[in-house]
Amino acid sequence: MKALEVFGQNLKKLRKSKDLTQEQLGEQLNLSRNQINNYENAMFEPSMETLLQISSFFDVSLDLLCNGYSNTKDEMLRNTLKEVQQTYAALDEPRRERFCKQLVFYSKVLAETDELL
Repeated sequence: MKALEVFGQNLKKLRKSKDLTQEQLGEQLNLSRNQINNYENAMFEPSMETLLQISSFFDVSLDLLCNGYSNTKDEMLRNTLKEVQQTYAALDEPRRERFCKQLVFYSKVLAETDELL
């Protein structure tokens, strides 16, 4: 698969992960719906400026955006922490405190028990 096709598929996945239409994404990036459609369908190559803008909007590396993977070792940690933050944000105050205590406890157990890792 060509790099342009991989980029198009990744752009579409990222857009859908945020429940955005092509038009809505275009508005966010100051691009037309047609431009988004052309990128997703590998019809046109985006400029470096546009790639950086898209990567910044979705908070992903250019590697991830263009290649479907990341060479950044911390990418998995960043994604995990985002999920933890989202879960935390959805909790009420009493549950947040318990959540944090359990998270710290579980991370210590994992660090001390090699078999689980």
